[in-house]
Formats: sequence, structure tokens, C-alpha cells
Amino acid sequence: MGRKGLKPDYNPEKIMKELIDVTKELYDKGNSYRQIARELDLSVSKVIKLLIAGGLYYSDICWKINKMYASGKTIPEIQKSLNISRASVQAYLPYKKCVYNAKELSLNAERIRRYRQRKKAKNNIINSSPDLGSETV
Repeated sequence: MGRKGLKPDYNPEKIMKELIDVTKELYDKGNSYRQIARELDLSVSKVIKLLIAGGLYYSDICWKINKMYASGKTIPEIQKSLNISRASVQAYLPYKKCVYNAKELSLNAERIRRYRQRKKAKNNIINSSPDLGSETV
């Protein structure tokens, strides 16, 4: 029997679906992108990306990018074809995994945070203790 998972109830797909549903609900009520962003404590670009993932955001550039991406074009190919930045291309593609910097951290994000805390604590101990290995004569 293996070790019990750190977050056995963590389900990124469920969290993402709930976040998209809440965003769609707020949008359907007539809230602006900024109002939704404030309500959910997210950036406006993340709200738009959630609406893209939920199928509620449409623009010519968004449609072109998603059509090209769905046909198998890579992000650099889309960039070159439309003469836009990589960040612009990625901004109009729906989320593949989950929202970054969300309130509930992913398992990997928690592992990284714990690792950095341990590393920082170790460095603090090493830097604060006198050098016992060297002797003065």
C-alpha cells in the first residue's frame, strides 16, 4: 500500500469546470470583464480566457487563432502567419490544464512551495551557523 495522497479530493478538472461555470454565470448576468475579474479575484485576461474555454468569447482574431490551432498549426506558425506575439496567440487559446495562480493550488504547485520552503530554511541554517570546518591557528 502506497503513501496516502496529500490532497485526495483535489480534482483540477472539476475546479476548472466550476470556475468556467461561475464565470459564464456572471457574464450571462451582464457583468463586464472587469466586474467578473474583481468578483473572482482574477485578472481580466484570465476571465477572457475562461470565457473562451466556456465558448462565450468571440472575436475575429480569437476565431482565427483557434481555427489555425485546431487544424494543427503550432504557436510559432500562427505567430508568423498573423504577425502577432506568442503571448497574444496564447491569450486567445482556451486553458488546457487549469488556471494558474488560482486560490486552490495544484498538487505540483504545493510540492514546489514546500520544496522552496525547505531549501530556504536549510540555507538560513547554513548561513547563520558559524563555519565549524575551518580552524584558525
